[in-house]
This record gives sequence, C-alpha cells and structure tokens, in this order.
Amino acid sequence: WCVEGIPRARRAGGKLSMLSFVCRLLLHLYRLKRKHSAELAVVAEGGLMAQRHGLYVVRLLKLCSVAYVPLVDSFSAMQVDGAADLDRRVRTFYGKLPDAWLTITSQQATDFCQWSHVHQPIFLLPNAVSQSIEDVAGCLMQRIARSPNERLRVLVFGRLDRHQKGLDLLIEYLQRSPQ
Repeated sequence: WCVEGIPRARRAGGKLSMLSFVCRLLLHLYRLKRKHSAELAVVAEGGLMAQRHGLYVVRLLKLCSVAYVPLVDSFSAMQVDGAADLDRRVRTFYGKLPDAWLTITSQQATDFCQWSHVHQPIFLLPNAVSQSIEDVAGCLMQRIARSPNERLRVLVFGRLDRHQKGLDLLIEYLQRSPQ
C-alpha cells in the first residue's frame, strides 16, 4: 500500500487556478502510477462530486477507478442549493466516471442505484465501530447515570455540516430517547 498526500486546490482562484491544480494533480498521480506500477486508484470523497477532478485525472491516466463515497444521498435529499441540477449531473455524467463505487452500507448502495441510475458495481466497506468501543461507551454511560428527570449535557466536536458525520442522527436519537 502507498499512502501519499496529493496537491490541494485553492479555495479561491478561478478557472486558471483550477487548471493549474488539475495539471499538478495529473503530474503527481502519473509519477505515483509509474513508481508503484499502479493499476487501480480509489478516489475518496466526503460526498458526491467532492473530488471530481481526481476522478477525471484517474480516467486520463487509464487507471481502473473506484469512487469511495461514504455519503451517497441525493443532493435533493440533503436539501442542497441547486439540488435538481446536481442530481442531474450525477445521473448524466459524473455517475459514469468510476469503474466501480465503494460505500458503507447496503441500504446506501440500494438508494444510490435507485436515484442515480448507476450501472457499475457497488462494493461495501462497512463503517463499523468495534465492540470494545461499544463496551467503553456502555461503561461511561453507567458512570454518568442520571435520574430520569436530570438532563444529560453532551458536547460534540467535529464538522457540523447538515447530514454529515451522523450528527443529525445523534440529535434525533437523543430527542427520542433522552434517558
């Protein structure tokens, strides 16, 4: 296995800056392909189309490509601005870029196939929590046991984007099960 950092695009800059980034990325991945005799590239994205330039470059280099996307909900389901156009882009072009997809649950794979109409294989890489972590969480909950009328105060660290990192699920769960 080879894990190396790749060039990052600047947040601001425009088309010329993006072209420069894509050229640097192409050169960097070409060197890695030659150095390691790579045949396959996994492009890890936080959400759909987050690393689309990486997929373009991988295809240009004629590598087999796998898009790893832990969040494959439609843009409409996530209530993103311009969702209809973004969903259309996935169905008409972007969804055809990788040779395969990698996601974290079979339900996500099923939902993704239904709304995006992708035909490539979708493999699962479960985003599992080990039993030892579950055991630690149980012990901690016993240590901070409270009476039914006493509120539990929770502090969450991390990126707080809507529908990311499961924070929406945590909040929903705590509302339904405050104990």
